[in-house]
Amino acid sequence: KAIKAPLSHIKFLAVGGVRPENMKEFLAAGAVGFGIGVGDAEKQAIKEENFSFIEDKCRTYVALAKGEK
Repeated sequence: KAIKAPLSHIKFLAVGGVRPENMKEFLAAGAVGFGIGVGDAEKQAIKEENFSFIEDKCRTYVALAKGEK
């Protein structure tokens, strides 16, 4: 939010530390998109080929980014 104030003409993406619990805060601060990484749970799911876990996480992030949750 502090960076957005003097640079309001620039669109910002939130990267690093983005979680479902804080996405609304980033949106409220002016973020227009997100860079989402993979944590230990996601790495394990990939290793186990548990793709439904990954799909569910992706759906959650997309819904939050759209303001649907």
